[in-house]
Amino acid sequence: MIFYNKLVDTKQFESGNLFCPNCNCKFKSNFIGARALADHFVIYKKVPFFVEVKSSKNATSYSLRYIKEHQLSHSIQIEHHGVPYLFAICDRSRPRHFKMYLLHAYVLDVIISKLHPRKSIKWSILSEVAETCDRLPGGLWDIGPALQKIIVDHWLIGRGAY
Repeated sequence: MIFYNKLVDTKQFESGNLFCPNCNCKFKSNFIGARALADHFVIYKKVPFFVEVKSSKNATSYSLRYIKEHQLSHSIQIEHHGVPYLFAICDRSRPRHFKMYLLHAYVLDVIISKLHPRKSIKWSILSEVAETCDRLPGGLWDIGPALQKIIVDHWLIGRGAY
């Protein structure tokens, strides 16, 4: 069983697409909200995860300009404190044939440092180093098997218990 919660992001405040849970009226565009740690908070088998979701329609690679420096540095700090922080990068280049890659923040950091000064990651590299998720009917993703493998790998590489 998976517990899932979408965290409210500042972009939702800026776009005016956020409604008050009490009166259902729109928040004004000048409403200032705090920056969220990630896009989603997930608990799977008593293990909490932060998940940052990214996507691209580029047919060959994922541009690193979509990952902000503060996102990567905060994710590494969170992982250093023992809570897994995952990046879910979706390849949306072929309609109805999307692929999602799930990888740890520290793995993404290593890839970025090895690719430097390049500004993108080829989809073929992501398919080698990341866990892939299957698409479910209705546009959802089955992340359970990928999360299970990430938990097992975490134990195997000796990063400690969650």
